[in-house]
Amino acid sequence: MIGLVAFAGRLPWLLPAVPAGVITDRADRRRLIVQADCFRLIMALGVIGVIWTLPDTPTPDAALPYVLALSRLAFLLGCAEVVRDNAAQTLMPSVVDPAQLEAANGQLSSIETILGRFVGPTLAGLLIVVSLPTPFWLNAAAFGLAALIL
Repeated sequence: MIGLVAFAGRLPWLLPAVPAGVITDRADRRRLIVQADCFRLIMALGVIGVIWTLPDTPTPDAALPYVLALSRLAFLLGCAEVVRDNAAQTLMPSVVDPAQLEAANGQLSSIETILGRFVGPTLAGLLIVVSLPTPFWLNAAAFGLAALIL
């Protein structure tokens, strides 16, 4: 069941990636990033809502509706991530001097890799020990802050 949620979160990189690129090419990229981050904030709050409605010890049969709900939210979060990441990558040349573009892309990629693959999962695991919804609250806050900053 956990694999279904993970699969749903990665599926957007396969399915709506091409339409997301078309949308990115035709829209105001800054506005698109803000909208995607606001949408991700709402979806993260949806995850928290699902967590709050979970029974203390669900049986596999009783857990299925929650897993399906989390899978839908993961898919929608993934779709927003695809749009946001495409927009951010194509926005870079308009905010960075061409001579600095290679270094800026490398720094962005390095930061995303370090935070997304090492720091984020480790921190999430520690925060889940505090309370199951805590990492999702932090994630929602980060999406909101990112939208405000941009």
